[in-house]
Amino acid sequence: MPFSPSSVFALCTLHDQTTGEPSLLCTRTLLQRVIESARDKLGVAFTVGAELEFVLFRCKGDAPAVPVDYSVFASMITLDEQEGFLTTFCKWMDALDVEIAQVHGESAPGQVEIVLVHQDDPLRLADHVVLAREVRLLLPLLLIVYHRLINTGIVDILLVHYLLAFIFPSSSL
Repeated sequence: MPFSPSSVFALCTLHDQTTGEPSLLCTRTLLQRVIESARDKLGVAFTVGAELEFVLFRCKGDAPAVPVDYSVFASMITLDEQEGFLTTFCKWMDALDVEIAQVHGESAPGQVEIVLVHQDDPLRLADHVVLAREVRLLLPLLLIVYHRLINTGIVDILLVHYLLAFIFPSSSL
C-alpha cells in the first residue's frame, strides 16, 4: 500500500480449506460466476464503471463536524480548497494502478465524486472500488491524527512533519 510500504493488501478468492474449491460465500467467486454465466449462456459481455461519492467534513475541537464547503454541483470550490487531500488520494490510487477518469464536486455540501475508468472486467473494477474505499477511509484518519497531534502539542512538530513527509511526499499539509 502506498501509505504503508511494509504492508500488503491482498485481494483474493476464498477457498474451502477441506475441498480446495472456491467458497460459495466468496463475493469475488459469485461475481466471476455471474460474468461467466452471462458470457456462456447469453453471449453478454460487460463494460462497467464506478462513481465513488463521499462527503468531506471539517472538525474543529469538540464542535460538531461540518461539510468543508456549501458549493453547488461541479463547482471548483471543493477541488480548490481540498486540493491536498484529493491530490494525495489520486497519487495513492495511481500507485495502486487504479485509474481515475474524473474528479468533481457533487451536489451536497462537501460532496466529492471520483469516477474510475470504465473496465471490460467487472471483477477488476470491483477490486478497484475496494482499494479506493481503503484509501478514502485511511487518508482522512491520517489527516485527523496529524491535526490533533499538532493542536495538542503532544508530539514534536518536526517529527510529525518528518513522518508525514514520508506518507504525503509532495503535499503541503
